Amino acid sequence: MASLFGPATNADRIRLQRRTLTVLDAILRSAEAAGLSPLRWSLISTGTLHGQCFDFGTEERRATFDAWVNHLGATRSPEWTGLGATHLRAAATAVHGHAVRLAITAELLPVDDDGGYDR
Repeated sequence: MASLFGPATNADRIRLQRRTLTVLDAILRSAEAAGLSPLRWSLISTGTLHGQCFDFGTEERRATFDAWVNHLGATRSPEWTGLGATHLRAAATAVHGHAVRLAITAELLPVDDDGGYDR
């Protein structure tokens, strides 16, 4: 976030976070209207939004991930399996006309015979 005037200051980073929260509000309003499941959202100090899918159950979590990726027009990364889970990732640099760095993630964990996660 450096500019012609030097490196980014803490005040610059906070302003970026505030602008990003305004975009998150617009994203959440559109998601509410679309009937999407809520995500756990984090705002990274660089202004990147991270949405995590936490539905219970592998199929529900994948469906939530797919719905959000489609709604936001995010670009999927290849799935990978490791550490006992399948990892889903997608990213976007613009959402509904707003410039934003955004990542959506989900971890699909194996489910045991009792319906709990088999870790």
